[in-house]
Amino acid sequence: MARKRSPFQWVADGVEGEVHVPQPRPDRNAARVEGAALEDLAVELSRLPPERRAALPLRPELAEAIDLLAQMSLDGARRRQIRHVSRMMRGDEGEELRAALAGEGPPDAFRLAAQGWLRRLRAEGDQGVQALLDAAPGLDRQQVRNLLRQARGEGAPAQRAARRLEELLTEARLV
Repeated sequence: MARKRSPFQWVADGVEGEVHVPQPRPDRNAARVEGAALEDLAVELSRLPPERRAALPLRPELAEAIDLLAQMSLDGARRRQIRHVSRMMRGDEGEELRAALAGEGPPDAFRLAAQGWLRRLRAEGDQGVQALLDAAPGLDRQQVRNLLRQARGEGAPAQRAARRLEELLTEARLV
């Protein structure tokens, strides 16, 4: 049982000499500002065209909630859906989506996406090239096809072509 050390101080059993330091309370204003920013991001995501939304790194349930939000009219249900989507984006996911919308992101994310596209191009061939050009219309079709053809070979020239194709895809900032 706890006992009093002095008239106004309690000490837990077996914890003599330790001072209890209360945990700081969460900053409610910071949480409110972050929530408002996430709500703005949810509205921005709902206004994007479906093709652009499909290119973003969204979990399936979040993508479905954003699609539903995009279909809603301006009323109370839309407001509740905005809050629901913003709650789903709490944590790191909101920051990742902001970076993806801005065309920025960690270099590793672009490199990993480029490696995924490279695997897809090697597996699918011309269909994969068409899908890539749909996702990144600024790429040169002939250059991509030539590098892909060279990368399918063996030896050092194929490795150089694969590296060059990966660099090209990384520079395209596909996520």
